[in-house]
Amino acid sequence: MAQSDIFWTYDNSTIKDYFPYFLRENYPTFKFSFNWEDFPQIQDYLTRLMFNSFSNSSQVRSQLPELIHDVEMFFAAGLMSGIFDNNNLPSILNNLKDSRNGFRIVEFLPPELSGVFGNSISNKIQINERMTRHGNSPSLTAEEIRRLYMFHEMGHKILNILSQGSVIQSFIRTIGPILRSKGLSNPDLNYKEFVKDGFWMIEECLTQELAEFLTYYSSQKRRPQFETRRDLGCDIKTNHDYYGIFQMPTINLGKTIRGCSKINSTNEEILINMIKKALNSNFTLELISEYNQGNAQLYYDLFLTLRAMGMVKKQKYASFGIGRPINGLNVQSCLNAIEHITRNNRDLREYPENGYPSIDFNSYQNPPSDSMGSFGQR
Repeated sequence: MAQSDIFWTYDNSTIKDYFPYFLRENYPTFKFSFNWEDFPQIQDYLTRLMFNSFSNSSQVRSQLPELIHDVEMFFAAGLMSGIFDNNNLPSILNNLKDSRNGFRIVEFLPPELSGVFGNSISNKIQINERMTRHGNSPSLTAEEIRRLYMFHEMGHKILNILSQGSVIQSFIRTIGPILRSKGLSNPDLNYKEFVKDGFWMIEECLTQELAEFLTYYSSQKRRPQFETRRDLGCDIKTNHDYYGIFQMPTINLGKTIRGCSKINSTNEEILINMIKKALNSNFTLELISEYNQGNAQLYYDLFLTLRAMGMVKKQKYASFGIGRPINGLNVQSCLNAIEHITRNNRDLREYPENGYPSIDFNSYQNPPSDSMGSFGQR
């Protein structure tokens, strides 16, 4: 077992005793950017992350404090904005500490991956140290772009959509008899893969939304307005820096999920409400349950929506070299189908202003004052 793995399992007293020595030896001027006295579990996590990254990657050592401050900002912006709270923070930290798929080491991308912004593999997050400003986010500095994609990769670690594989598999098994009843026993050879990719699109979009929201929140800058861009031969509406073609399909699906959309909700509000649900480990089951009303047509509608989303996701990934494209796919037809099906299902999920069962919107908008304690920037 490596020294850092042992350190990761040390008790808190050992960490408190050793960390000052570690800082004196390696980063004598380092201080956390925020006061974490009321959130010792976050300070403990940051301490372990810093030591682990130093021990495992010589290439990141001089910039490590800067990257740790980015991770601090992820927690700070999440707490101050009300997205993170005392209810979901334990789950967030457990996911980040996970020994197989958590976030225990930060390092820079190897040179052969210099064309991507960030990458998440096993329990590492890799960030591009040559991040630059670019056209989709003109108001962000290069450092803020780097933070955006640190937040994006961290978002993948804490959202619980693809991790619920058994729920997704159960849905795929359940849809089989419905397809056969419609004479579609084999609608296409890869429909199971496309359904999984549909859930992947949802996670990718919500991860990007969380990263964008927290980046602009922490930078105290106004987010870009939705604009029309061209992607995969289609005109799309988006304000995301990347994966913009995933945004409107996910928003449209969110309008069919109880508690995510009011009549006058903005696109950002719908996505943020989906993120809050996704921080609950039952999100995937809750999404599927919305369509499980004893009505085979509703289940079939969800299948068609997810399959179309999965096809768009697969085509988008193929456009930058991940996987093979779907020959002859009309992406615009997929986007049109998603919009049509979700629009027809929205009214079935609409609730009056004061009646969103199982969702306490007041607690999201106005977190209890004691949840922040003396938390604040130094």
